[in-house]
Amino acid sequence: RALAIINAAENQPVFVHCNYGRDRTGLIIAIYRLANEGWTAEEAQREANRHGMFWWKFGLKSYIRDYYSRIQREALSPAALPATTQKSLIPGVYP
Repeated sequence: RALAIINAAENQPVFVHCNYGRDRTGLIIAIYRLANEGWTAEEAQREANRHGMFWWKFGLKSYIRDYYSRIQREALSPAALPATTQKSLIPGVYP
């Protein structure tokens, strides 16, 4: 939901902030980097850490890794491939 709000043209520019501007802000910006800018989980996590994400926020850090894994899986799913590639994934059928 946050990405939909951030990515909507009518909402530009967007300012993201939470109480301390570290943890939840870092999470949302990390997810934005992963989804829109092609960053890896490690790159996004390093940036969040550099800007003050607390080291004990294990749940937020796990969410970044899990989100990255999910978008990687979705990118590799047959539904995400062009139709010609999808056909070649059918056993016994070759392009």
